[in-house]
Amino acid sequence: DDYSSDDSSDDSDDDSDDDGEPSSATGSGSSTEWWSKKSHFGSATAQLQQQVKQSALPAAVAAAPAPAGSELLSTSGSSTQDSDPAPDSDTFDDDSDNITVSTEGSEGLASGQDVFLTGLRSYLQDLAYQNASYTQLWGHLEKASGQPVRDMMNTWTLRRGFPIVSVALQPAPSGSQNQQLIQFDQVPYHAPRSYMVGLPFYPEMYCNDWTDDAQDSSWWIPMAFKTLGSNTVQWHSFSNCSSNITSSVPHNGWVMANAGRYGFYRVNYSEPLWNALAAAAADGKHVSSIDFAGLLDDAYSLSLVRQLNITVFLSLTKALGERFAPERAPWGIALGWLQRMSDVLSTAAYGANGDKWKGCLANLKKYVTDELTTPFIAKVQVPGQAEPGLSFKVNPKDSPELRMMRPQVLTAAGFLGHQQIMDEAVTVLKQVAAGQTVLSPDVTKAVYSLAVGSGDSAAYETVQKLYEQATDPAEGERALQALARASTASTITKTLEFALSPSVRSQDVSSLLAGLAKQGGLGFNMTWEFILTKAGDIQAKYGGGDLTYALGRQLNELAKLFVDEELLTRLKAFAVKHRNMLSPTFLDEANEARMINTDWLRFQGVDACSWLASAAAGEHSSSAGR
Repeated sequence: DDYSSDDSSDDSDDDSDDDGEPSSATGSGSSTEWWSKKSHFGSATAQLQQQVKQSALPAAVAAAPAPAGSELLSTSGSSTQDSDPAPDSDTFDDDSDNITVSTEGSEGLASGQDVFLTGLRSYLQDLAYQNASYTQLWGHLEKASGQPVRDMMNTWTLRRGFPIVSVALQPAPSGSQNQQLIQFDQVPYHAPRSYMVGLPFYPEMYCNDWTDDAQDSSWWIPMAFKTLGSNTVQWHSFSNCSSNITSSVPHNGWVMANAGRYGFYRVNYSEPLWNALAAAAADGKHVSSIDFAGLLDDAYSLSLVRQLNITVFLSLTKALGERFAPERAPWGIALGWLQRMSDVLSTAAYGANGDKWKGCLANLKKYVTDELTTPFIAKVQVPGQAEPGLSFKVNPKDSPELRMMRPQVLTAAGFLGHQQIMDEAVTVLKQVAAGQTVLSPDVTKAVYSLAVGSGDSAAYETVQKLYEQATDPAEGERALQALARASTASTITKTLEFALSPSVRSQDVSSLLAGLAKQGGLGFNMTWEFILTKAGDIQAKYGGGDLTYALGRQLNELAKLFVDEELLTRLKAFAVKHRNMLSPTFLDEANEARMINTDWLRFQGVDACSWLASAAAGEHSSSAGR
């Protein structure tokens, strides 16, 4: 039951820093570990891990430059993405040594897998019951494969951060109409100090392939890519700042880098490629669920570090309303970021120039409702269901992905403007209270949250009573979290007062307050006003003492929503008087977030609002824009 959109947006924030950097990007090269932590991806993770087992490891080894004096490596490789058939052959190329490895006519994947498994087996056997380091693992893999695994992996384990790989198409020297040159460039993932979209601004932004310092060198990048008109996943690796490969790409076609999401890096594209991929994303046969999710996540994350305009992300989301398969991966990513936009805009709506941001928020909700959630909820093809559509009715035989996606999409749809979903949740709750129906655990939290969020006072009282009467701790937790989705001044006040009542355990107060505030807007402002004016009552609820962990740790989650400098000034004075309530890092984090959010609103926010105004007026942009 923990897969509603409020959880999804929280997860997306937990897994990405405020600048869009994956939280596990500390030099590790394990892309599967990062993706598996992305809770939005659900059962797609298992498929991705299987893809990596089948393709990424042998292909990456095959694509690596061979050691000097060694013979040309011959191996095989194949890759599958969703329903795409496995290719008969792949071509691997590394421009640094002009080595091309063809798998045509090879016997299958076994030889590539054996190389990796042989190295892993020898590592485990030789070092059984001993301490070991990662360098010893690289040594065993290097010996088994005959490839410079240490050198390749040092660029990931010793290098700071991770890269952005930019991709563009250029005419091939041969002049063939269907042959184009794919250009790859890598730079570190950083935000420049000066806010301007499009270019890096200081030395650390640039790629260094001339340095001997492992901490500042360029990365060795294994690149899987697909092109329009081919289901074959091709592989290319490079360790220089720039690289290119000639491939069959039709005129006005596209290339998708990091196909299958094997690589631990962001991907940026030239404007024509973003436009082409945005158009192609409407068809799941061209762009798989995982790849669509990756495009969405890359586009928004790159906008956070000024490398891409936010309108690219918004243009990509249009495809969600045109794909009618139950795909949790892209919906989870898109809804997380759209909810994030909504939270920031709703908070800004209560500050300076509030009316402008209120209008933008209204257009965002209209766009999401009219163009994305309404058509999808009405037309999604649910396996085993006679008629298309998504509702609160759950079939126990539904796939795990569908069962996780259902509450996520319905909850996000309601809180992003879909009034019909809100009303339906209130109706279902009334039926539950009357004993006319029993909710599936899959959608219980979604129904409770939407009913409370609707502002219906009777629905609020019903959920509050369900909490107070709950004998199952999980049921009580679902109801309590739903009370934190109050959206009107009257219901928000009720939740704030209820938090200090005997019915709520002291250990639940912080999550209830944080849940209210993390919605942004009215809930954010009223919760902080409550904390500022009721500090003594809150401390009494906890029995006094140091609350920096019990309360402050949860309130730290709210730092990322600050826009108003006046509120932050009041909190600075509050922190001096009540040193035991906020965490030591809160004010610094909140001030940094305030500057980031203010800059985002001033630059990307203005562009987003202009795009959303056009969408609300019925204008459909044909360009992803940069």
